[in-house]
This record gives sequence, structure tokens and C-alpha cells, in this order.
Amino acid sequence: MDQLIVKYLQNKLTLQEQHQLSKWLAEDDDHQELLRKMEAYWKDHASNLVEKESKVKARLIKRIVEDSLDSKTTHVTMQKDRSWAQLIRYAAVFILGLGAILAVYNLEISNDDSLVVNQETIIMEKMSAPGEKLTIKLPDGSTVKLNSGSTIIYPSAFNQESREVELRGEGFFEVTKDPNRPFIVNANKARVKVLGTSFNVNTDGSESKVIVGVKTGQVKVSNHQETISRILEPNDMVVYNDADQLMNIQQINDPELVFGWTDQLLVFNDDHLDRVLNILSNWFGVEFILSQNIDNQRVFTSRFKNPTLSSVMESLSYVYDFKYEINEKTIIIK
Repeated sequence: MDQLIVKYLQNKLTLQEQHQLSKWLAEDDDHQELLRKMEAYWKDHASNLVEKESKVKARLIKRIVEDSLDSKTTHVTMQKDRSWAQLIRYAAVFILGLGAILAVYNLEISNDDSLVVNQETIIMEKMSAPGEKLTIKLPDGSTVKLNSGSTIIYPSAFNQESREVELRGEGFFEVTKDPNRPFIVNANKARVKVLGTSFNVNTDGSESKVIVGVKTGQVKVSNHQETISRILEPNDMVVYNDADQLMNIQQINDPELVFGWTDQLLVFNDDHLDRVLNILSNWFGVEFILSQNIDNQRVFTSRFKNPTLSSVMESLSYVYDFKYEINEKTIIIK
């Protein structure tokens, strides 16, 4: 946690580290108060970093301790011994971290007395509800189109080393080129790393499975430990399952199967009825109720451009020989 606090002040946290820090802050109100004080003093004194390091350290720790003592007087609900121990520990951590920060900035301040302090980074979470698709512009200008029922988590500002996001569900990314900062998508147990390209990532409703298809550019897919990795070229795809640790590259013979949803094209290819209904449930935001057993061994193949629920259900009822009733968001198959 000590190093995370220092990296936070430098605005260099990765997305996973930001989650870790957020969890720590949520554990105790004292944690939030201590970090707030450290951040406030860092911002207050950023313009004076040309002072001697020892002078800055002494002044900061003195004021942190003094203000915390004042805070103890007014906030009587704080547990005195625990808060004091935390104060000393984290104030010391902050000052030790400050030494490293000063060492870096002293090299730059010689030519410029000013220093821009990084603004606070906020974790953003965007979700497309079942039945809708959502296009989001990321802080670097990249875009992601979320399929129905998908979620993306990303910082309000990427750090200087990488551009990292987390995906749950399915998303099509068009990444702005930046040779110095790779773009990384974390999805289940896989990591997708690129510099500038367009590709699709789909967790397929699973906790351990990830499907990646590349439209343009080059993509590196690996597990989180990076002990297994593959380089994908255009029209390559890989299916990775963390359970068996297999990652085999395949050719995309039908691009519409992978990318068609981004153009409102609904594609089925030898899919069993249970999978078809799962896809329709997510696409249209509806629920299916089966009042009779239907042969699930029969497969369904079809394509629908800008589909309506009724048009798809008409095709299904013909193939599987059933009747259906649409009642708002509920479809009864009988």
C-alpha cells in the first residue's frame, strides 16, 4: 500500500492498482482522511519543490501531524491510539515517497520553476443495458462499442505508461495509435495488448473464457501472468479458456460472425436453440419462458440486418415448429 500511495500522487497507478487503492480507502474512513491530507499537502507544495528536500520533508510532516492533532480535538469519534499510529505510519510513508518524487522532479525544475500537478483520476464505469448498444469515447480518443449487457471500467485519465481498461461482456475497440503507451484490455483472466488497431473482445457470458478477433493491426493476447501469449494479425482470432490454459489461433472465415453486431447484423451459424434464445435475450432485453420441451439438437442458421424481435421469432417458430406470444418484455414459447 505504501508504494500505491506514492504512485497515486504521481498519477501512475494502473487500473488494477486503482481498484486496490479504492478498496483500501473503503475499508476505513481514517484511510480516506489520511490520503486526503497527503494529497492536499502534495498539491499545496508542488510549486515549492525547488526547496531543499530536508526542509520540505520536515515542514510537511510537521503540518500533517499538527493538523491531525487538531482533527482529533474536533472529531472525538476517532479511535485515538489507532488513528495516531496510522498517522505516523502513513505520514512517514508519504515523506519517504516524497524523497523519491523530489529526486525525479529536481532534474526537471532546474530549467523550469513551474510544475503542473496531476489532477485526480476517477474510475469510470459504463454499462450497456440488455437491449441496447453503447459507444464510448475513451480519454485518449480511442472508442469502444459495447454490445448489450456489457460493462467497461476505465480511468478518467490514462497514466503516462499505459492505457488500461477492464471489459465484461463484449466490446469492439478502435484504438488511437500511441507507440509509447500500449492499450491493454483486461477481460476475465486474459490481457489484450495493442498500440493502435481495431479488434473485438468477448467474454461470452463466462468467468474464464475470452474470445478475441482482430480486424486491423496487430494484437497480443496473454493470460494475466503472461506465461502464455499469442500475436494476432488481421482476420485472426483466439479462444482462451483459463481452465485448460489453451490459446490457439484460428482464421476468421466469416467476419460477420465476429464483427457483424457492430453494424446491427445479427448472425446465427449452426446454433442450438438455447444459445439462440440467450443471444436474443441479451440483444432485445427480453425474457423467454418455454411452456413445452423443444428439440434443442436442431440447429439454426440465419442473418438479420437491423432485426426486429417479431421477424426473428417468426423464423424460429418455422424452424422449430412452435407458437409464441410476445407480452412486452416476456416471450412465451408454446
